[in-house]
Amino acid sequence: MFKHYEPPVGLPQWLTFIRETFKLESFRSGLKSRLQLGATVGVVSIAPQIALMRQLNSGWSNNFGGFEYNYYRKFPTIVVAALLSSPFGIAVDMAARAYYADRTFPK
Repeated sequence: MFKHYEPPVGLPQWLTFIRETFKLESFRSGLKSRLQLGATVGVVSIAPQIALMRQLNSGWSNNFGGFEYNYYRKFPTIVVAALLSSPFGIAVDMAARAYYADRTFPK
């Protein structure tokens, strides 16, 4: 909505803006849809990427509170983790794009 309207300035305007936005019917249905998509992306795409990166980099030491001087050793394993887990995220993204394209396609 900020593309078309001037954003709220003070706290009372922000509270009114948020209250009226939550009352919109399209906001409630859109929020449910976006939360489901975000949870799916997190479970299917982001979680495997983090798990693979941690599994492949588990043997390297990690300095606490200092400069990571072994960062160059982790690049190959990060690239391998990204290559192995990236198809999951692409599949979810393509499915979401196809779903939204089918909903907006004229009948």
